[in-house]
Amino acid sequence: MDVDSSSDRIDHLERYVTELEDLIAARGDLSTIYHDTITSLRQHLEESDLKRMKDAETIERMRAEVVLLQYIFPAFSESTQLDDVQSTETSELITTLQEENAELRHIISQRFTTLSTEASSLMKERDQLKDSCALLLAQYTRLQNTRAEAIEDRDRMEAQLKESEKKRHGLKTMLSLLEKQRVQPIPSQHTRANLVALDPPFFSEGMRKFEVTTQTPQHTDRMAGDKETEKFVEQGKKEEQELTEMKDVAPDDKKVIEELESNLTPLTLAWKGLSVETPNKKKLLSNVSGEIAASLLAIMGPSGSGKTTLMNVLANRVRGVKITGEIRINGHKVSSSLLKKVSGYVMQDDLLFEHLTVEETMHYTAELRLPREMSHEEKKKRVDEALSQLGLDGCRNTVVGGATVKGISGGERKRLCVGMELITYPKLIFLDEPTSGLDSSTALSLITTLGNLVSIRNCTILCTIHQPQSKIFNLFHSVLVMSKGHIVAMGRRMDVIEQYGRAGFPCPEFTNPADHLLDVITPLNTEDKDKVQENVVAIQGELSTIQVDLEKGMVEGDYKHERSSWFNQFFILARRTTKSLLRQRLVIITQFIQSILMAILIGAVFYQIGNGQSSTIRRQPVLFFCVINQGIFAALMIINSFPSERSITLRERAAGTYYVSAYFLAKSMVELIPLILFPTIFSCIVYWMVGLQHHAGKFFLFLFFIVLTNIASTSVALAISAICRTTTLAVTVLPMALEIFRLFGGFFLAPINLPRGFVWLDALSYVKWAYTGISINELTGLVITCTDAQRVNGVCPIERGEQTIQNLGFDKFNIGECIGALFAIIIGCRIIAFLALRFIKR
Repeated sequence: MDVDSSSDRIDHLERYVTELEDLIAARGDLSTIYHDTITSLRQHLEESDLKRMKDAETIERMRAEVVLLQYIFPAFSESTQLDDVQSTETSELITTLQEENAELRHIISQRFTTLSTEASSLMKERDQLKDSCALLLAQYTRLQNTRAEAIEDRDRMEAQLKESEKKRHGLKTMLSLLEKQRVQPIPSQHTRANLVALDPPFFSEGMRKFEVTTQTPQHTDRMAGDKETEKFVEQGKKEEQELTEMKDVAPDDKKVIEELESNLTPLTLAWKGLSVETPNKKKLLSNVSGEIAASLLAIMGPSGSGKTTLMNVLANRVRGVKITGEIRINGHKVSSSLLKKVSGYVMQDDLLFEHLTVEETMHYTAELRLPREMSHEEKKKRVDEALSQLGLDGCRNTVVGGATVKGISGGERKRLCVGMELITYPKLIFLDEPTSGLDSSTALSLITTLGNLVSIRNCTILCTIHQPQSKIFNLFHSVLVMSKGHIVAMGRRMDVIEQYGRAGFPCPEFTNPADHLLDVITPLNTEDKDKVQENVVAIQGELSTIQVDLEKGMVEGDYKHERSSWFNQFFILARRTTKSLLRQRLVIITQFIQSILMAILIGAVFYQIGNGQSSTIRRQPVLFFCVINQGIFAALMIINSFPSERSITLRERAAGTYYVSAYFLAKSMVELIPLILFPTIFSCIVYWMVGLQHHAGKFFLFLFFIVLTNIASTSVALAISAICRTTTLAVTVLPMALEIFRLFGGFFLAPINLPRGFVWLDALSYVKWAYTGISINELTGLVITCTDAQRVNGVCPIERGEQTIQNLGFDKFNIGECIGALFAIIIGCRIIAFLALRFIKR
């Protein structure tokens, strides 16, 4: 761990603790206000109750006086007008007092309800404050522990570095002494003391050997020019070689230091004057410059601002546009090969094999992408490390899953995609909308993990992200804001917010900074465009001129990264394809049942057709239907499964995982298993139920043609799927192609009756060659019987199968030509599919 980065981290922790103490002080002030308010409310309630009681007593006293007056002086109340007036006034006074009392009661009731509501609200706020304080205290404790661990790590690493440097210096000194051994006598006491002081156990033993060697008689003879000099020189060379080997293997810290130095050296990505223009002269980026190193960068901007274009240009994943400017990594000019060795790219879509487990996915990635000389144990260690860092240990044996298979969650899928890129220890990672489609907690967990990776591996991570919530935004170290292909603001997160403030757009209190950064530069309607442009210019005016040093971080690094050999890739991909195929149990069982049911159905309809005259009419439909049935089902399986796999292949190829030829050949070889197995089951049932010729050779030739039909139809489907850019287009084109092949299959129209302009379609139809081949196989040597009633002039109309071959126009072909044509179609379609997969990218 770098001392500077540790100091920055400690400063950050101290600032966080200061903020926490301010929050605790604020909590105390709020608690005091709360208690004062409650006391005031209670006093007000007591005064209201006291006043209400006094009013009630007054009313009751006046009522008693009225009753007493009416009881004592009834005559006066009836006879004198004065008494009537007094009685009326008393009644009015009572009524008024009652109304005032009722109004006062209503006011007191309303006030009491309001005070109760306010008291409940204050109680809830108090509980929330207690919970917040508890969380803050827990975070403070964790931060204190993390700070202590960071300080311990820093001290330990400093001690290791000092000790290793000390040993290295001592070894250099000893080697220089050994080189002087032939011309100098025993080292001085001062030199020996210095060496022993460096590492007493190690150098004491080395000096003892040195002194024993140099104090021998041979040494004296050598200095005097004796004849034993050559013998001593050989002995000295042997000792020197032993100590040289000791130097190479003794200090184990050397390897550790080199790894630490490699890990602590950040990658600097710099770009200057970068512009991107489409063929129709539309500017996507306009003279943008920037620099980032060992940081988690959020590239933000409204839709169409150019954030994805910038990231893809930096990752060298943009084609068909004009790019000007310079991009460098640690001073080296960026190339596709360099980026594949030092970077990883995580796409927005989680493209994974749904039938493999999490650990298997990581394992095959490690086998394909890590250097060929790395041992299996080291690769497994890399996998375990990545799974642990990304929190995927708990689901390592769970299948990834997908639309049809239940598997891991969306957040785990995204972390798995990140882990596949971490296998190679990249110093630079690109992520396209990593939080897209994730809930808030999952997105927060993912960005937290990315931030931890920056700290642990000292790498640089660039993310395009659209208005994250404030918790996620605060996890990013740096921010880059874009608008219409220009950089509006760039720098540390707080620096960008301050830049907006200096331009007159301070972030309002209780507002998400990410929303504020984009709201200022995003027009709500067409009338706001001019105002927004003024805002952009004002903010850019506060942006300090970005000084980009393209030579920064320039080192003569060894970026050599050899992927596995072609044969190793082939076997790994074959194992992966086989495992994925065997995990599709439902598909396998369905194909197995389908082959049996279709064979039984055809066999039942055409059961034992025999060798009579009518068999010539029934035999050809069953042969043609066998070809059509096997071809269609096999083609539909490919057209529905290959497009999703092709997307995964494009992602893996972009990362330089393997050769396309190795993948394509491995896939073709493994898929031969079901293409041979299920036609064999179908043929064994239908051949004997229909009652075709009972001859082993003809049965196996029939089986061979059915297998070739399956392979040919899947080859056609594979070529169409590889050429078409979407699954919808492929599903539309394939049925049309199959219908054309069936129309020119030789059953509806004999080849001799075809118009000249359609002969080429007849030659391309795999149905025609398969149907012709099994027809010739079945009809050759077939003896057809007839009854007396069927004879014409005592002769059977059709006596041998060769007559039917001639009537169908198949006599111009032979079985060898049919087999050769099918192989040509298979190979041709596979080559087209391979070339499309190799050169068509989307």
